[in-house]
Amino acid sequence: MAGLAGRIDALPAGAFSGLLPILVVIFLFWRFVLSDQAQAESAKSAPKPAPEKK
Repeated sequence: MAGLAGRIDALPAGAFSGLLPILVVIFLFWRFVLSDQAQAESAKSAPKPAPEKK
């Protein structure tokens, strides 16, 4: 663990600054497009087909 801390100190400042926005975009895409909750909400708001008359 101490070796990891030593290597982190050697990295340039802001080395991971590009990673955070990418992770946020991936999370938001998953949350609002791919998750089960998003699919359930879109199915709930979709218009239901009219029942067929016999």
